[in-house]
Amino acid sequence: MPPLMIIILIVFIVSILIATKLINTREKNTNKEQHKETKASEIINKNKDSYEIKSFLTERERYVFNNLKNDLKPDLHLLAQVRVADLIKPNKRYHEKSKEYYALFKQISQWHVDYAILNLETYEIITAIELDDASHQKPGRQKRDHILNTVFEQAGIKLLRINNYEQLKLEYVIKNLIRQPEIGH
Repeated sequence: MPPLMIIILIVFIVSILIATKLINTREKNTNKEQHKETKASEIINKNKDSYEIKSFLTERERYVFNNLKNDLKPDLHLLAQVRVADLIKPNKRYHEKSKEYYALFKQISQWHVDYAILNLETYEIITAIELDDASHQKPGRQKRDHILNTVFEQAGIKLLRINNYEQLKLEYVIKNLIRQPEIGH
């Protein structure tokens, strides 16, 4: 085959490859654009029943909430389903617009703890409580739990994990986690 023919063949093959790549890229972009065009506001306006009420807390979470709430001291308040980012934020050394701040904030912004105990005098969170169930044995959840434990430890907030709450004596939990007034002061 003459060299000119080889060059034309190579140019032809490269052109086909480039055209195929461009078509695939356009299809991907079109799919992304179509996906982006689906906005919640449009769905809400189109369908007058886009949302429905959700039961707040599971039966087990309500049981724990009611028992714990009744046993807390009067200067303490029990909060349920608290977003971690409302309790903890990235350290001040990270500028709010930095990649590090964003990564740290994003890590905790979608997570919640089952309960948080608030001191009504100081508005400080004394402890957070996670009611662990069988889902916490899954590898992905264990990784998340390890990160969450570290986040709370670094922030200086005690995080209690309860596996079988029904078997624990509530008095033991309260005495060991809530700051007790010092006797004689």
